[in-house]
Amino acid sequence: MSYREEEKKIQWKLRRIKAIVFAVIFFITIVLCVFAAFVPPATWKYYFHLPSVTERKAGELRFHFIDVGQGDCTFIEMPDGQTVL
Repeated sequence: MSYREEEKKIQWKLRRIKAIVFAVIFFITIVLCVFAAFVPPATWKYYFHLPSVTERKAGELRFHFIDVGQGDCTFIEMPDGQTVL
């Protein structure tokens, strides 16, 4: 087998692999579009449950420590209703 024939064979295999990958990605895209069009978002959307925090009593000072990924945050609720972040 000559060099040129081997090169053609390799190029044909690469084109075939690219076509298969494209077809798979295209199929997955179509399936996701159909899924998003016919299934209501409320059935598959992620829900984040809010933490249960009791109501602040009169004269109570509260500190909330929040993890925000890259750092931390402190949220302060003053007795007079003002807030500090």
